[in-house]
Amino acid sequence: MSARTVFILTPNANKTQWTETVLYSFCAQPNFTDGANPYWGLTMDPAGNLYGVTNHGGGGAHVGNGADGTVYALRPNADKTQWTHTVLYNFCDRRAAWTARFLRAL
Repeated sequence: MSARTVFILTPNANKTQWTETVLYSFCAQPNFTDGANPYWGLTMDPAGNLYGVTNHGGGGAHVGNGADGTVYALRPNADKTQWTHTVLYNFCDRRAAWTARFLRAL
């Protein structure tokens, strides 16, 4: 079961067709501890890492899909063919996850 994905769309040279590439499918870990339902957009830092928030899941006060969400990072390998997901923070209050959608690159 997946609780949403992070993906990119890449156009062909003529920009008439697009290719979808999934960077990460949430709920890859038991009990949604990797987060669920990514929310809002992503922020990219100068190194090409992506940061975002989920509004469910995580290992905070309420583990599982009813949990309060996460801040996560997606880091690419050198040729950007694989991405590593890392939970940076587990929210203990759903209101915090909703507020964090305004996450910006430093």
